[in-house]
Amino acid sequence: MSKLKLGDWANIAEIVGTLAFVVSLIFVGMQISQNTAATRASASQAVHSSFADWYQSVQGDPELLSLSTKGMGDYGALSPTENLNSSLCSCPLAWTRRTPSTNGAMDRSTQNFGAPGKW
Repeated sequence: MSKLKLGDWANIAEIVGTLAFVVSLIFVGMQISQNTAATRASASQAVHSSFADWYQSVQGDPELLSLSTKGMGDYGALSPTENLNSSLCSCPLAWTRRTPSTNGAMDRSTQNFGAPGKW
């Protein structure tokens, strides 16, 4: 068995370095994918948390709650001012129902909120 020359060691080091580079690129790709999914889920959670706070504030005001309930039941029976107020109360609900699910971060069944399907 002969000794390896310096050029042989350089070739071996180049092969090992190339393999390490490919493995590191695969690892970085996996990390970016996981980070993207976590960022999307976090953004979705923040938006829906804001909506939950808004819904709680509407539920805490008996007048707004009565108006939004009345508007969901018979929208045509409302006065023009009540129509506008009911629409403003329902806008986040309608937007949430129309927002598509992103990578399973929010299941479609969680968007219904028991509201009528006319949105």
